[in-house]
Amino acid sequence: MSSKGIVNFYALLEVGEDAEDDDIKKSYRRLVLKWHPDKNPSDRDKAEEQIRLINTAYATLSNPTKREKYDLQRCAVNNKNKGMAPRKPKVSPKISLPKEFMLQPLGHPEKFLRYSGKKTAVVGRQDVEVKFKEFFETAKFSLWWVPEVNNMCRVRALGSKADGDRRGAGAGLAGGLNLSFRTAANTESEVILGAARKGKRSENVDFIIKESPEYDGAYRFETGCRRGHYLAFVPPAELRVVPLLSEEEGRVLDFMLVDFSASIKFKDLNEVLQLLAEPKRGTWMPVSELRDSKEVASYFKKVMKLTEVW
Repeated sequence: MSSKGIVNFYALLEVGEDAEDDDIKKSYRRLVLKWHPDKNPSDRDKAEEQIRLINTAYATLSNPTKREKYDLQRCAVNNKNKGMAPRKPKVSPKISLPKEFMLQPLGHPEKFLRYSGKKTAVVGRQDVEVKFKEFFETAKFSLWWVPEVNNMCRVRALGSKADGDRRGAGAGLAGGLNLSFRTAANTESEVILGAARKGKRSENVDFIIKESPEYDGAYRFETGCRRGHYLAFVPPAELRVVPLLSEEEGRVLDFMLVDFSASIKFKDLNEVLQLLAEPKRGTWMPVSELRDSKEVASYFKKVMKLTEVW
């Protein structure tokens, strides 16, 4: 997210913020034809980049759930730019946060924090070639509350295993790996996964979670051992701990904690249909099987917000 705010997908698709689905689709098709590289031979690189941006915008605005989340983030950014303070919290973060969540940097609704081994990265589905389930299995986190300090917690990677663990970490259970960092003062640190045993002091994994002072619905993670050092997304894909006073263009300190149960809403329709069609490879699939599929019905109802399809 730049200092000017979140990318305006509506402007990219040349539609108004109240545009209907059909208007968005028509504008998308028109712009794809306009910027097709074959129609712009003198500047193919620019055309390809424009097509990428248009596709990203359409993937968000054509999906009702993604569009709603995007609009909420954009509203928060616009309110901040206008000098409007976010609403005061009604409950403490510990009460209001989802038990299992995905971590997204504010202003980047297509990106998620993921882990691979002990390494972390903030990426979008378009950045890695893995299937839906594999992508989100390593994008699931929870908070382990440290009772000695108000709102002190550890950000645990669900499914991860520390040495000696018999099974991967589960929400509310001890074990697993946590986001960890170096504790030197006034320096940046990469963030990796590290172990912390229950009941033992581990400064390099403790954070104080705070509601964002700038954006509604967003949170910040300050390190428990170094005041003024925060978890940050540093584009294009790094997760780091940075000093608040050390400004860097593009970095994001505010994160959205998206309930993991909503991960299905980031699934594309073709992925739902491919899963059903794979066993029928090489043969015709009756439309009746699609109509009777619980997976298809659930997707249209929960993601596309449609109750009648056929």
